[in-house]
Amino acid sequence: MDRSTSSQYTEIYDCFNFALVCDRFGVPDRVASALGTALLQDFKIKDKHGKPLIMDKSKVRREKEKCRQEVLRKRLDDTNLLAFSFGGRKDDTLRMVKEPHLVILREPNSELIGYVRLEHETAEYKTTKLNGFFNDKNISLDTLIGICTDGEPTNTGPHGEIIRRFELLLKRPLHWFVCLLHFNELPFRHLFEALDKSTSTGPRSATGKLRRQIETCETLPVVDGFQKIELQNMSPAPEKKEFSTDSKYLYDMAHAISSGVVPVGKLYILGGSPRPLDYCDYM
Repeated sequence: MDRSTSSQYTEIYDCFNFALVCDRFGVPDRVASALGTALLQDFKIKDKHGKPLIMDKSKVRREKEKCRQEVLRKRLDDTNLLAFSFGGRKDDTLRMVKEPHLVILREPNSELIGYVRLEHETAEYKTTKLNGFFNDKNISLDTLIGICTDGEPTNTGPHGEIIRRFELLLKRPLHWFVCLLHFNELPFRHLFEALDKSTSTGPRSATGKLRRQIETCETLPVVDGFQKIELQNMSPAPEKKEFSTDSKYLYDMAHAISSGVVPVGKLYILGGSPRPLDYCDYM
């Protein structure tokens, strides 16, 4: 607590960190003023006249506003980073050679910062390259609160992987923003491969058990006694121009399951034979 100049009645002081913590945890101004006054009394902090300092709720409100303005200023400063995301890519160079690199984005809003070339795929090497990238760009990590990435073990492993290495480097914990789509995709992919037992994995050449059944699904009889599964918050039927064919197909399937009724003449919802199934469809 930094005490500065004084007036005739009340000594002026700053309580930036106290207000910041109260604002972070949603402490009301009246409660914060009572806590602050009690803390000042416990530490026996008095003004130059020997009277105990009192923190009123208006003081707390003003300090909170200062904190918000300061945090907003740092967030808008290009030299500070609130969070960043990164992902690996392998693109063809002019020599038609696959060159791996990391694409780095500023979060939120996914603003491109740049990319770094990779020669190795280890967590230690990638961490060194990322940290060197920020140093070269004069981007401070003092305000960093989190890192966004996919669930690759090199990124999210608890023992010396990329996010953990940044925590050790900064000497503080960070938020781990891990892509849930990637997290959910891999178990379903392995489940699909185990059930389908396909002998090929080309984009349109899956030959597994599920593929062969789906190709003739429109000829199968309707299940008797099907019990509908009500889906909450079902939106109205979308306009054709607003959704792609696959999105409309997904909506029709969900609506049929929720209502338990398939319109006559549309036993196969889109009408006609289903298109070939590939491994992009397992989700």
